[in-house]
Amino acid sequence: MEETLESQDILDANADFEERVQGLKITVTYDEEFDIFLLALGEPQEAITEEINDGLQLRVDPTSLKIVGFEILGFRRRYLKTHPEFLPHFEALFEKPPIRRRDIPARTEQRRRAQDALRELIPTSS
Repeated sequence: MEETLESQDILDANADFEERVQGLKITVTYDEEFDIFLLALGEPQEAITEEINDGLQLRVDPTSLKIVGFEILGFRRRYLKTHPEFLPHFEALFEKPPIRRRDIPARTEQRRRAQDALRELIPTSS
């Protein structure tokens, strides 16, 4: 990822990301028709989108710059081809296709897998 001041600001604002996400509601959605995977944190809210790479977009609170979700465009057609390591997370989150939306309950195996998926998606400064 090519660093810009804006993306560094987002990274700085999310230094507590792993701790913060522990208490947030996690919802995953996959739109097969448009090939979009969405992982939302907390309650729905207004957000801006920051393109990272390969169709991966951060959804960010416009005021605090806290990450409130991830959106992946071209998920199966493009993203999984360059990031096959994410496929087991996707399969674990949805278990039996064609589930299109799932709220991930706290303290479950699916929650642990959702948090593992988040770690894969979190941008780093390297």
